[in-house]
Formats: sequence, C-alpha cells, structure tokens
Amino acid sequence: TSEVWDAGQQLADMAVDDRNIYFPAVTETYVEEGTADITLSHVSNTKVFTGTLANGELAAGTLRILLDIDGQIEIFRDKYTTELVGDKNGIGSINRFTGAFELRVSEAPPADAVFDASASYVTLSFTGASALQSFAADNDTITKDMLGLNHRYPGSNGDINGDGAIDDSDRNLLIKWVRGYKTDGVTEKAWPLGPIDHSSPALQVPPGIPDWYYGDDIPTDLKDSYMTFRGEPADDDNLLQDTRQKRPTVIYVGSRNGMLHAFDAGEFRWGDNPDTNVKEHRGYFLMNDAGVPNYGTGNELWAFIPASLLSKMKNNLLKEEDQAFVDASPTIVDVYSDGAWRTVVLSALGNGGDSIFCLDVTDPENPAFMWEYTDPDLFRSRSSAAVAAVGPVVDADGNPKWAAFFVSGEVADDQYPSIFMIDIGTGTPISLPVDLGSPITQIDLDSDSAGIGGVISGQPAMVDSDFNGFIDRLYVGTDKGNLYKVTLPDDPEAETPGTVTECVINGDFNYDLGDEEQEIAEGDRGHAIYGSPAVIVDNEYNLNGSTDYQIRIFFGTGDSPYANEDINVGNTKYHFLAYTDKSDKGTCEGADLEWFYEMPAGERIWASAFASAGKIYFGSTTAETEDPCEGFQADAATGSVYSMDMTLEETNDPAAPSPETVSVNDNVNVTPVIYDEHIFARKPSGDIDIIGSGQMNNRVRGKRFGSSNRTLWREVTTY
Repeated sequence: TSEVWDAGQQLADMAVDDRNIYFPAVTETYVEEGTADITLSHVSNTKVFTGTLANGELAAGTLRILLDIDGQIEIFRDKYTTELVGDKNGIGSINRFTGAFELRVSEAPPADAVFDASASYVTLSFTGASALQSFAADNDTITKDMLGLNHRYPGSNGDINGDGAIDDSDRNLLIKWVRGYKTDGVTEKAWPLGPIDHSSPALQVPPGIPDWYYGDDIPTDLKDSYMTFRGEPADDDNLLQDTRQKRPTVIYVGSRNGMLHAFDAGEFRWGDNPDTNVKEHRGYFLMNDAGVPNYGTGNELWAFIPASLLSKMKNNLLKEEDQAFVDASPTIVDVYSDGAWRTVVLSALGNGGDSIFCLDVTDPENPAFMWEYTDPDLFRSRSSAAVAAVGPVVDADGNPKWAAFFVSGEVADDQYPSIFMIDIGTGTPISLPVDLGSPITQIDLDSDSAGIGGVISGQPAMVDSDFNGFIDRLYVGTDKGNLYKVTLPDDPEAETPGTVTECVINGDFNYDLGDEEQEIAEGDRGHAIYGSPAVIVDNEYNLNGSTDYQIRIFFGTGDSPYANEDINVGNTKYHFLAYTDKSDKGTCEGADLEWFYEMPAGERIWASAFASAGKIYFGSTTAETEDPCEGFQADAATGSVYSMDMTLEETNDPAAPSPETVSVNDNVNVTPVIYDEHIFARKPSGDIDIIGSGQMNNRVRGKRFGSSNRTLWREVTTY
C-alpha cells in the first residue's frame, strides 16, 4: 500500500477563506418563565419540588431554573440529558419535551418557607427545509446568541477576546477560529482538521443495486423509478448516460471540531473499464490525464456544522466542558421520500451531543439540509444509522418508507436502552400500532430487568429474513450482556399492521457436541457486548413451499474499553458465540446456542465480527487500561484475528470449536473487513494488515433464493 493523499494535509494547504462551511438556517428563541408561567408544587418538610414549564421543547444545555426558598437561591442547569444539577448540591430531572421537572434540594426547607421559581432556556426551529447558510463572518444571520456568546449557555460568558465585553468582535473571532484561523484572527492554523475519533468514514459512489431491489414485495414501479434515478449503462461499452453514474466519489467523516467533512475521493465507476485488457469484477476508478486511476485529491469539498453544535463551538476554543463534536460514524444511502429518490448522509453526534441530522447529497458538491432531530436518549450515541424499507407504513403514493434506526446513548441507571425509528423523509419518529412510550415513538428494550441502564454499542443488525424487501427483525447488544431481538411487521398490504415485540435471546449457555455437553461457566455468562452482531440468513426451503427460518447471529464479549473495572482477566473467560434464531416472522422467542469459543486468557472482543463465504472473522485484544490507546501505542497489548466456520457439525469429538488464527499481535479494536478475498485489519498504530493470496480483482460470487410464479398452465391428459 502507499499513501495517495492526506486530507488533513490538503486542508492545511488550503486557504481558510476558500473553505465552504455550512450550517442549517435556524431560529433561536430565548424564553423566560416566572411565577405566572411555571406550575410549581412542594410538599411540606420534604426536599422535592416539582413543576412544569409553560413553553415547548427546549434545546439541550440551555435550561436554567432558579429556585428561591426564603431568599436562598439555588441555580439548576441541565446536563444535556434528563439530569439537572444545582450549584448547592441539589439534583433534579427534566423532560425536555413536556417541560415537567423535579428539583431535590440537599436540606428540607421549613414548613412555612416561601418558595418561588423562574426559568430560562432556548428553543430552536428550522426556517428552511433545504436552506444551508455559509458559516462566515460576513453572514449577518449568525448572531452572538446563536453562538452562545451570552450568559444563557453554560461555560464561558462569551468574552472570547478577553476585553471585558461580549460584542461582535467576539463573534467574528470565534467564526474565524472555527474556520481555521488562530486566536489572533489573522494567522492560519497549521493543522485545521480536528481529531477523528469514533467516526468511521462513509464512502459515496454512484448508486448501485441494493438488496431491497430484489425483494418480492417491492412494487415494480418503485424498482423502475430507482433504476431511472440510478442511471443505467447505455450499452455494453459502459457509456454512462446519467449524471448520477458520473458523480464524484466522496468520503464523509466526522471530527471533534464539530463538523462533518466531505473530501474528494476521485471518480469510481461500476462495471468493466473499457480502457484495460482485463475484466474488472468490482468496478474501477477512471484514469486521469496521467494515465493512472483517479483516487481524488483529498481536498475538502465542504464541511457541515449541525445547529445544536453552534452554541458549543466556543467551548472548543476555550477548552471547556461540553465541546462540539461530530463523533459518530455517518451512513450513506439512497432512499425514496416525498415522491423522489435521493442520496442522503445521516449521522449522530457521539460524545458531541444528543442530535442526529440528515443531508441530501444527491449532488455531493451541493448538499441540502433535510432535518435535525434531538432527544435526550441520544446523548453520546455513537450509533451509525442502519437504514431499511419498513413495510407497515407507506407514503401518500403507497410506497414504502425508508427508516433510519439509531440506538440510544448513555441512559440513566433507571432507564432502559432504546431504538429510534426515524422517517428519513421527515425526520420524525415513525408511529406503529404499538405503545412505544410518550412523547416520542421509540422501542424501549425492557424485556429483562437486568438490562436496565444498559448502553447499546454499534448499530442494529437489520434482517429481511424472507427477502421480500422489508426488514422483519433486528438484533442489538448492550454492555449489560443482553442480546435483544426486535420483530417488525413487514407486510405493506396487510389490512391490520402487526405489532412490534422485543425480547432477550441469549439466555442459552450450553449445547451438545457429540455425546458431551459444552457449557459456559456460570460466572462467565452475560459479559458485555460492545459490537454489532454479525447476522446471516441461512434458511432452509421445503418442497411444499414453506420456509424453515435459520438466522445465524455471531458476537463476542469483553469488558469496557473505556474504564478499568479491576477485573482479573487471567481468571475471567470471554467468549465468541453463535446463536441460531429459528422462529417465524413476528415471533419473539429465544434462540438456540449453536456453539461458543472460549477466548484465551486475557483476550476480549470489543468490535463487531464480519461474516463472509461461510466463515466468521473477529479480532481480539488484551489491552487493560483506562485509555486503550495508551496500551496500544506502547505495544503492551496483544491480540489476534480469528477465522471460524459459521456452522459446527455434530461429531463424537467432545473438543470445543477451534478457530484458525490468521494473524497475531494485532491488538484488534475495530472490525476486520473482508473484501475481494482478503482480510483488512487495522492496527491501533494506524497500519493496515492485508491478509490474502495477493490476487486481487476476484470474481464476485453470491447466492440469493428467488421466487417462482405460474405463468402458463394447461391440462395434459395421458393414456
């Protein structure tokens, strides 16, 4: 391998004033509520005050409640979730959608105490569905208040230049600093690209043919409209007739300077390159004028700042708490909404906040804003979106809806993890005929009381188990060791749509291998799951036309990569497990444990597995530190990439399954990727191990069970 370009260096070489940085057109409203607006109640001789704000939904990090008890004032602020913290050791909670709050003071006031409350906060509303504004000092729509340069937001009061006043000079300086100038507002930063931490890049190429296209229940006219949107080769010589087959290839990634970046990645094309003497089986990059493949320049095409991060940008400059990050992995997908096909990029904020956003990048050089959605349960969600067509809800034209599935982030100890199902066309939760909670629609994963307070790691694994084009189940794990299954109705023509159900399926810890039972020791069961499960549909089909469902689910366990739990890893055994779900659609039952592999002492699994061609691949690490990178950089940790057969044949050999170790000492903390019959495993050092035969451009092989319909029938009489 060789370095083609470094986007950070390209950005450093770019003139700051030439950057295209956008943000959505947003209106900020400052709300003050006092005695006449707030409904406040208190029971004598207790520490608890309850109340309700009169106005609607408030922006995270903006609430300020003053509780006045006999002239003693305690100020409570929200901590970007449902939590309130007072400046005199008080605590509380807030429902940001209904305005209901609870305040708990450290000492109960006297029975005859006089108390009062007032509150202030900010609400955000978007003024244009597609409007993007330029984040530049000469844009008068950017105000000091929009940037949090006032006393309404926590952190600094907004005096950026330290002259004792909050004025337009602070506004201008902050904007210039965000764009890439130093704090003097004149000198350009040597390296303006922020750290890229939990954000994995997403690659946009010309539209291909997605799995749902082959679904039996997808309307033919919808398939035809997609092919028109996609643009087909005009003939066998790959003369491309549609601009979307010619559009630039772009990489999107989030950074911890509060932006989603779009970088030029060349010109990828599907099909065979007519300018070479070999047949390309996996597409190719166009040749540039120098006669070499055009992998792009790495130049930044544009960057986007979500609305909810505008007021946090000052915290990045001043190195204060609650900084602006786009610290989650974006997702690229083609969807149908509002009567048209479009390509969208979606992302959460990870450690940066509690919002998710969506941009229309059908033309990647001219992005358009679609929506931004906020919920306290999305606080610190690093989930990348899983996107699928959902069957029970159709749009006005009778077509399926495309939904983005995001998972909750850090939740309170008394809350369950949850999954959000967002209509990509509108940016609102999709309502199904099931009580999913109020005031928003989301799936609370509450099958097992032991799972309360659990944090979901990774995106949901979506499954269309009968290949009709609509998902009917998904799987996701948490750090409480629960693997959840959620069933979804998938019949778009059903008169009465079904319901959503959810359950924990990994309650089975033994299986029979030959004449002996293999069992996970009781103390090593239910360890944390930190990656998305890898799921394969391996159904069996009967002569009578019925289906025996066989959904294979693979995942590993480990301890937390973010905290030192003081676990004796030498005596604690982690596992890689394979379950099989044989239940019918719409049925939420337990799955059977097919096999497990006991990891060597000290090895644990933090990342997802990768399934390919009958094999399952996963990586391990022995790192044990509060800062995983510290141990990795010092080469203090080891680990391997493993390969195993997906299925375990019954034999009389009582030995446990044995994997093939395809690489060692790799300290694998990300998912190994299988592509073109090679394994790509990224090391913490940044190096990439490429394991395979060396032969590239291998043929693409795969299989899909099709369906048959009677097209002609006639009676045949024999004598």
